[in-house]
Amino acid sequence: MSTAPVDTPAQQGRSPRFWWVLGSVLVAASVALVVWFGLSGTKGAVTATDVAFTREPREVTMVFDVDRPVGTVVTCHVKALDSDYATVGSTDVEIPASQERSTRESVVVRTTTQAVTATVDGCRPL
Repeated sequence: MSTAPVDTPAQQGRSPRFWWVLGSVLVAASVALVVWFGLSGTKGAVTATDVAFTREPREVTMVFDVDRPVGTVVTCHVKALDSDYATVGSTDVEIPASQERSTRESVVVRTTTQAVTATVDGCRPL
C-alpha cells in the first residue's frame, strides 16, 4: 500500500496573504517615491500666471503674476499674438528681487499690427 506524500506549509509556497502584504508595501513605496519626485521638481520653480490684458491699436498692456523664490531676480518673455496666433510683438521684462514670493507685474508690448491676445511665454531666474 502506497501513501501519497503530504505537502507541508513550507513545500506549498507562499500564502496569498504574503503576496497581498508584499504588493501593498510595493504600491505604498511607489506612491511615496512619485510624491517625493513631484515635490522636489517644483522646489525653487519660477511660474507666471496671466491675469489680464488691454489692447490698443499698436500695443498691448499685459498684467501677470510671478511666483518665484524670495530674493530671486527673474526675466519673463511676454508676447502679443494676432488672430492667426502669429507673434506681432514681444518683450523681455526683468523683475527685480523681492522679499515677496509672488508679485504682480504690468508690461506694455508694442505691436506691428493689432493683437487679439497676449501671454507670458515663460520666466526664468537670472
